[in-house]
Order: sequence, then structure tokens, then C-alpha cells
Amino acid sequence: MNFGRIFKIASHPYLGLAYLAAVTENAGYDVSVIDAATLNMSDNEILVKLRNLNPNVIGITTNILLGSWSLKLGEIIRRQFPEAKLVFGGPWASAVYEMLLREKICDFVVVGEGEQAFIDLLKKIEEGQIPKNIPGIAYVSKNDSVELESPRPLENLDEIPFPAWHLFPSAQKYFFSRRGKILYPVMTSRGCPYHCNYCTRLIHGHRMRYRSIQNVIDEIRYLKERFSIDEIAIIDDNFTLNKKRAEHICDEIIKNQFNISIQFSNGIRADTVDKKLIRKLKQAGTWKIGIGVESGNQDVVNKIGKSLDLNAVRRAAQIIKQEKIILFACFIIGLPFDTVKTMNDTINFAIEIDPDYGHFYIATAFPGTELYNQVKRDGKFLMSLHDIDRGYNVGSPNFEIYDLKVKEVDRLFKQAYRRFYLRPRKILSLLLKLRTLNEVKYFLNYGIISILNILNLDHTKLMNY
Repeated sequence: MNFGRIFKIASHPYLGLAYLAAVTENAGYDVSVIDAATLNMSDNEILVKLRNLNPNVIGITTNILLGSWSLKLGEIIRRQFPEAKLVFGGPWASAVYEMLLREKICDFVVVGEGEQAFIDLLKKIEEGQIPKNIPGIAYVSKNDSVELESPRPLENLDEIPFPAWHLFPSAQKYFFSRRGKILYPVMTSRGCPYHCNYCTRLIHGHRMRYRSIQNVIDEIRYLKERFSIDEIAIIDDNFTLNKKRAEHICDEIIKNQFNISIQFSNGIRADTVDKKLIRKLKQAGTWKIGIGVESGNQDVVNKIGKSLDLNAVRRAAQIIKQEKIILFACFIIGLPFDTVKTMNDTINFAIEIDPDYGHFYIATAFPGTELYNQVKRDGKFLMSLHDIDRGYNVGSPNFEIYDLKVKEVDRLFKQAYRRFYLRPRKILSLLLKLRTLNEVKYFLNYGIISILNILNLDHTKLMNY
């Protein structure tokens, strides 16, 4: 039985792949997109689709959650399509490109932002040449050494065409909490100037880059006219960092009478908002906002590089809830410098600010993050670095450091879900705020997954049977 048809992982159309498809199509290449995860395709179904397409180049974009599956698929594709060039890209591939090439999983890896780099790579493949002097492309040289050309200058965002959603499955195929019927993600900026140790900036870097407001509004209009959207998810890492710009975008959405719902599925920084901005977001159609808190202990927050005052979180949570916007907050159990006390501080803080949804995660040292380097330096991994680089289950701790012990992280993780959600008032509050059938389905699915977390059953493993 395929439990993947029961336990859904929330996902909206994958924006990075859609941008890549758009620039490739604009360059005159014949492009097809297989969103295998969303369509719940088996490896065999993917191979049948590829045989029908008979491509010269096959690209796999992936993150750490799909890392091990992508490796397996890549190995199968290499055997079944030996003549095709296989290219990996995305944040996970950018971090472990040496392993991918050394173990001959693929022919090339696009490291970092991929739009122009991928086009340059395709031209070299057409010419039958090794991609020397192409910034951002990793490959194996003639003497069997892994080579990575110098980093590519970051893209001018207004020059990138709108995402090629016409190549993707219908938006209604994606399982995501939404108020509207048709939702697509929109990114108005790239980059993050902060230095949280659990996060990687291998793709978009630390420097903030903004699309022009007109370019953003033109895309929303295009989505309305071409795909009849009634909701967007703004997935910037720092949409509200520039408050005046954020307000201006809201004003333009209101002025153009788009009449759309808006959510911030990647969240916003709590210390960048005030009552005026939140009210403006509400007027533009915002119904759900997330904030990243990570820890409820100020000392831990400071040490992980978050640079966030927890009092600002308290104020932001109060303002957002006063405007009757659904609030979710993200917390991490098992960070470096965490103890039983500080993990309890996090749970207590989550209950104190009382977002509608509390998303709790176990700290994981991903390749490409400072946390990964910190554990290598000061702690110990619970599996080999080779296994970590090849992808692993992110539902359980993969390291111990300082006074942090795995058994305590597991215990406090389950306790977080139990204490936060098993409150009659909380359950009733969530039920009363459901507005659409989609929200009900999402609520039930999330409820099942939360129960599995409480019982210490990993739903991601069940999905593979």
C-alpha cells in the first residue's frame, strides 16, 4: 500500500524549477517538466515518461528532503539513458556536488543560482565540449578531478522571464493550505543578510536583490489572466525587510483590484513588522503569515546567529492575531547550546505567544550550513558524513554536541507537539477558523502527522511503503 496517497507533504508548484524551465524555453530549447513528487509517480512511471520524451539532457532539481530518492533515481536514469547528460541542481546538490560527481551520480552540477548557468551549460553540451570557464558549473575533468568554476554573479531578477507554469501539472494537483482555488508562488526578492547557523545561502546569497515593483505587479496580472489565480504565496525570505517597498506592493495590489488571497508560506521576520504594515498586508488580501522563532531562549537565539529579540516576536504575534490573520510559528528542538531547560523554554514560549499553528522541527545539520561545520568541529554526527551527504531522514537528530543528548531531543520534540496541540481550547480555536474544504483537508492531514510525531512514528518512512 502506498501511504504517500494518505499522508501528503505540503507543496506548492516548485518556483526554482519553473524559472529554469522558462529561461530554457526562451533560449529555444524543447522543454518538458516532470513533477514526479506532486504526481506521486513511481520510478518506473518516470522512466516510461522519459522514454517517450527521449531527451538529450535530463535535469534533477532537489532539496535535502528528497536527496536520497534523487540519488536512487539518478542512478536508474544513468543506467537506462546512458547517452543523455544528467544534471543535478538545487540547494542540496550545490552543497554536495563533489560527492555527486565523484560517485558518478550525474555528469554536471549547477551550483548556486541556475538560470543563466544552465543555458551556458546546454550550449557547451550541444558543442560537445567540457564546460570550462562557465561560472557555477561543477564537472569531472579529463584527469578525473572534480572542478568547479568560479561563482557566477547573481542574477538581475527583472531579466528573468516569468515562471513557465504552463509546463507543470494543474495548480489544483498541489496539496497546500490555501483559501483560494488556484495558488501559485511568487518571489519578489532574493537573498538574506542574516547568518542563522542552520540555514544555507548557497543559492541566493546574503545580498538582498529586489525585483522592481512593476515587474512583480505584471507577474500577478499575468497569473490572473493566464491561470485565473485567486491566491499567491509570497515566498521571499525577507519580504518585509524593506517596509516601504512591502507597503508599496500592497498598495499596487489593492489599486489593481486583483482580489486575491495572500499568504507568506516562508514566513517573515518578526522584528520587521509593525501595526501599519500588518494592516496594509491584510487590506491587500493576506490571510496567513508565518514567523521563524526557532528558540524560546534568548541566549540560544543569539548564539545560533538569528539576531532576533524575542520581545519583537511577542509584539508581532500580538499584532498579527489582532488583525485576525492566521499565524504559524516555526520552532527548532535540539539546536546547539540547547539543554532540557532551553528546549522547555521553547515549548513554553510557543504556548505563550500561541500562534494558530506551531511547527516544531528537530535540528538537522545540513551540508552547506554553519551548523554542519560546527558539529564537525565541536560535536559528533550519529552517522557517517558520507551517509549524511547522500541524504537521510530529517525526522530524527543526526548529531550530538556540547550537553545535547539525542534521547532528550526526541523526548522534548514529542512533548512539544503534545503540550502545544493537546489543549481543548487550541483544537476548538483551529476548527472555528477553517473556511474552505481545502483547509479542512489540510487540517486533518496535519493533525494525523502531528499525532504520529507525538507517538514517535515517522510518517516519511511510512510513505515509502
